[in-house]
Amino acid sequence: MIRLYQKNDEVGINKLFKAVFNKERSIEEWKWKFETLGAENPIIVVFEENGEIIGHAACIIYEDKIAERVDIMVHPSHQGKGIYKQIVLRMVEELESRQIHNVYGFPAEVAKAAFIKYGKATDLGNIALMLSPKLFPSKKQDWLPIKDADLEKLSTYQTSLNEIHVNRSAEFLKQRFALHPTRDYFVYESEGNGYAIVRFEGNKTHLLDVVGPNLKAVLKDIKKRINTRFLISWAVKDSHYYKALKGSLFFHIKSPMPLVVKQQHKDAKWHLTQADVDSF
Repeated sequence: MIRLYQKNDEVGINKLFKAVFNKERSIEEWKWKFETLGAENPIIVVFEENGEIIGHAACIIYEDKIAERVDIMVHPSHQGKGIYKQIVLRMVEELESRQIHNVYGFPAEVAKAAFIKYGKATDLGNIALMLSPKLFPSKKQDWLPIKDADLEKLSTYQTSLNEIHVNRSAEFLKQRFALHPTRDYFVYESEGNGYAIVRFEGNKTHLLDVVGPNLKAVLKDIKKRINTRFLISWAVKDSHYYKALKGSLFFHIKSPMPLVVKQQHKDAKWHLTQADVDSF
């Protein structure tokens, strides 16, 4: 039986998540992703058989009616039965009923073709992984925990783009970063130019989001304030952000992750950063 989410389904959904991805996900993490993140109730479609959830497709919906397609999965023991097609088609029906026309996602390679076929989606190629080595790491400074930042002030920085992108409102920054249940994020504001949000991990700094009218100036500032060996990020190839990274001596190392979209205007371009990915 195919249906929409009902209260307490998260237990069965997490059980399916473990069977498909071989990763544990806590109820706390599920609640952050599907109850905290997003501007309105997410679309969650499940396929249930004999009381067990064996299929799942969902979309997180942001305030500007952009949806992120997440966690489309079918139990390994039930694949090849047409369940994937059914849950994606139902998800698309729900998107259309809410008049949401711009949807993005990062499906695994094996799921990409099916999402394109049944989800009315387009393959935009793979996301570019960018890296900037630090020959002389500097002392880390000026990084403020995102939980202590003035999110209202940060939200006044907007990158002037014609590209489709999720609005970096104060509420988005709070939901996406400050309320994350397991990870700590830090922000640096380059006064007048914009800001950057990062996560530190060993000898790497993950550059998750760069927002503002002068991205190159922000990138120049933060490179002075990183004490790890590598600064890494990713971007949609040929986007405004990708060009800013290239101009700031980031190297395009590889393109490991597909980007598939369903969009209102055929020729529209997308601006997405690591902050927009569903695996966080």
